[in-house]
Amino acid sequence: MNKNFTRREFLRVSSFLGVSGLFGLESCDQLFQPAATQPQLAFRQLESSCASADEMVQLQGDFGRIEFVGLMNTPTPCYNLHAELRAMRCGPTSRCPNTYEIAITAIVQDVNCIECVGTVPYEGEIRGLAPGMYTIVVAHDDRRMASEQVHVGR
Repeated sequence: MNKNFTRREFLRVSSFLGVSGLFGLESCDQLFQPAATQPQLAFRQLESSCASADEMVQLQGDFGRIEFVGLMNTPTPCYNLHAELRAMRCGPTSRCPNTYEIAITAIVQDVNCIECVGTVPYEGEIRGLAPGMYTIVVAHDDRRMASEQVHVGR
């Protein structure tokens, strides 16, 4: 049976189907809510030098982000630093809320280099954070350098 609808009938039927479909979804509001943003790491290595300084990290909370600065010692100044943001786990399957590790790894450059102990400064931030308390761990080549509670404001 093939029925041709008038424009008025089509609009009435389609609006009824749209409304009934909308009410038929139990979690319709979830379809229209944007997903929570994932924290993003911004990292920048500064100019390295021949100097042996104490390795250090400083963390500071701000509005929607955590800023950090640090120094990492390397066998020579000819190393590049790579940073990765990792969500920390509380157990084999569960993630610790608001707990992250900034894992910084030194990678040797394939160049001729002066023989001296190098110090490589860096800076960065974790962006896209909701207000609250965060536990931040910073590691240099798998050596824990800092573990701090940091407050992120609105």
